[in-house]
Amino acid sequence: MQRVKYSTVQWIPTMIWLTFSTEHVRNTVITNKQGQVIYKTDTPFRLVRAHTATIQKIKPNNDQFNVLEEIEWHTFNSSKFRAGGTKIEMEEFIPK
Repeated sequence: MQRVKYSTVQWIPTMIWLTFSTEHVRNTVITNKQGQVIYKTDTPFRLVRAHTATIQKIKPNNDQFNVLEEIEWHTFNSSKFRAGGTKIEMEEFIPK
């Protein structure tokens, strides 16, 4: 049996500067310190029905975005959180 050596890697925390294009976090573009777009959020206004906030991340070396998460906001029922094909009730994701 061959013995495997494990090495330890020291993790050094780094600070990431993010800038929001507006003070409205539901509809904004988020850039890094160099001004590169990293994320964007979009929440269309709905007066009666539930509205869905979409959080997207830019694809590396591309101008297209991948949907990371969606939040389906409800006024009277539980809101829902979707990420990676999984949909859960907001109370499970963020307990009171």
